[in-house]
Amino acid sequence: MSRKKENNIIEKSERAVFFLRHNNDIDHIVPVLYKWLSTENIPTDIIITTKKSLLHDPRIEVLKQFDLANIFHINDLFKKYSIPYLFNYYYAKYSTQIDNWTEKSDFIRKKIDKTIKLCS
Repeated sequence: MSRKKENNIIEKSERAVFFLRHNNDIDHIVPVLYKWLSTENIPTDIIITTKKSLLHDPRIEVLKQFDLANIFHINDLFKKYSIPYLFNYYYAKYSTQIDNWTEKSDFIRKKIDKTIKLCS
């Protein structure tokens, strides 16, 4: 959490950042964000990491009424075709297919397990 000064003013360098991926995140986190933004005086960045259309979701639109809330899509934060942009693009597009593929392949699962063991 953030530290408040004696006169209840938040230091300028402090802010909260929330990442929302899909409808379940929006369902569960937006009520928390609503309460947070209504009671706290802390700048808050809300970053959508999957579909850009979620920026226009009615639940997200409610949060736009707060002056301290900044709502972005993750691709807006990176230059197009940068490494983070491309990683996010392909991850969002193919992550489910890759997960299904790795679950079905014993060879890949063994390589992943071996890599994790080596890294830990």
